[in-house]
Amino acid sequence: MVMLPLALVAVPLIRRIVVMLAASSRS
Repeated sequence: MVMLPLALVAVPLIRRIVVMLAASSRS
């Protein structure tokens, strides 16, 4: 299946995006 490695790559990416959005909205 392709979805499992895709999810393993997407989760850290999504977390990083959320952290960046939180940091930019905080300042």
